[in-house]
Amino acid sequence: MASKFIFLAVVLCVVQIVQPVAVEKRDIADIPIFGPLFTGAQDAVKNVENIFQNIISQANEKVINSTGILGQLLKKVEDKIKQVVDNSVQFGNNSLLCVVGEKEKAQSITSDAGKKMVSCVEGLVKNASAIFSDIDSVNKQMLSLAGSTVQDGAGCFSQILGVFSCLINLGQTSASKGALYATAIASDSAKMISLGAKAPLTLEKCKIDSITAATAQVGQIVSEIGQCIVKVAGTS
Repeated sequence: MASKFIFLAVVLCVVQIVQPVAVEKRDIADIPIFGPLFTGAQDAVKNVENIFQNIISQANEKVINSTGILGQLLKKVEDKIKQVVDNSVQFGNNSLLCVVGEKEKAQSITSDAGKKMVSCVEGLVKNASAIFSDIDSVNKQMLSLAGSTVQDGAGCFSQILGVFSCLINLGQTSASKGALYATAIASDSAKMISLGAKAPLTLEKCKIDSITAATAQVGQIVSEIGQCIVKVAGTS
């Protein structure tokens, strides 16, 4: 279960060290048509990155919280077992039979619940990662186009009489290519926004689905130990 948590933490680190945009927005601002297109796309990419980081942060938090709850459930059984062992003389020597194998059973229940929780969370993380990876790939192409556009734009300023005309033509050419990238980025952005909006409920459902059954099963173990003690005490 610990290894699964490490996976989620590593994903978060990867998001945090995403390379900064190589082309400054101000370098593109003077390029007609393409400038606004590029700026809008970069704003969308940054928003997607923020949403992705938030999803990973929520996922890690939910895993940590669930791990704590499962640990508390296991401790209930351990405390019950300790009570029986510490009072075996009072309860009767046969009372120790009431706790044989119960700790291992509780460990198995909580471990399985933890694995179920992490598997559910990973499903959300993988979906978000796929969207982020796709938009990152498209954005790299957008940045490459922006870089070449900036270089070509610098050449326009060497044309004293045709600067504006040169910039217009350059902007139109780059915009025709950039529009495809911007459309793809907008599509992925919409997907990530939707996923981010659903993340809190999705993660809470992961937690509830895994914890509820474990809580009932562990409660049953504690109850059965108590019933066994009563039965043993009555026959001693």
